[in-house]
Amino acid sequence: MSLSLHEEAVRLLRKKPELVQLARETLTQWMRTNPASRSFPLWQEWLKIVESKAWSKVLAKTALAQQLRQTSPLGALVPEQTRQRVLNQMAELKNGLQFQSPVSETVGRLNEQQAPAVEEVRIVGRSARGPKQP
Repeated sequence: MSLSLHEEAVRLLRKKPELVQLARETLTQWMRTNPASRSFPLWQEWLKIVESKAWSKVLAKTALAQQLRQTSPLGALVPEQTRQRVLNQMAELKNGLQFQSPVSETVGRLNEQQAPAVEEVRIVGRSARGPKQP
């Protein structure tokens, strides 16, 4: 689960503290049914976080926080409509970040009579123009 979704889940937990019980029950069930899981130590850490409400541990931008978010019991707390809204916002942000090659910008400024013959070159899924090779 992403950082953005965890921020939303923590906001809900602060607004409705009774949801903490659902997270605790989820963790207890996972630990009971999968005691040999590699995630078990992270679930133990989650129990401590849930009990102490130390949400900053999972909202941090650290390697441990990222591992905790990957084994999170908070996914069930976020309503589907809210989840979709957050995911759509993330997709819009991601799609909005587009970089242009300095070469394509320079060639784009030249008109067709001044520009040398060029061929299209694919660069990581984006199109840029460079000098045509003989």
